[in-house]
Amino acid sequence: MYYLIYISTAVRPMGQEDLVEILTKSRDNNLRDKITGLLLYADGNFIQVLEGTRENVLATYYKIILDVRHKNIIKLVSDPLAKRVFSNWSMGFAALSPEKLKELEGYINPESGIFNANASHQAIAILKAFVESNSLSQSL
Repeated sequence: MYYLIYISTAVRPMGQEDLVEILTKSRDNNLRDKITGLLLYADGNFIQVLEGTRENVLATYYKIILDVRHKNIIKLVSDPLAKRVFSNWSMGFAALSPEKLKELEGYINPESGIFNANASHQAIAILKAFVESNSLSQSL
């Protein structure tokens, strides 16, 4: 098992329709490639965790690098992984406007406790910092 976390900036503001399209396509691709993870979006910025085999995670990351909807892509960390942190999600997702997107399958409320469940994992620490710095949750 392997994980990778990156951040990027959207080339233009993403509306609900854009985010739904990204989530739907990501979920389909990730199910096929046995990748799990989490995608957060706030104020034009993305942060994503990808988990799976090293080969599949890197192949997905290289496709993301070529995606014209992103710019300023920065890989934050990648390492071997003993056990998936996001094993239940082909792509968990949260956005700045959770009221509009909370009905989507895979939506994760930043206040749901996921950030505390595996609090010692580096991926959770990075995601928690992103959530806090983008005011996605008042209770973290």
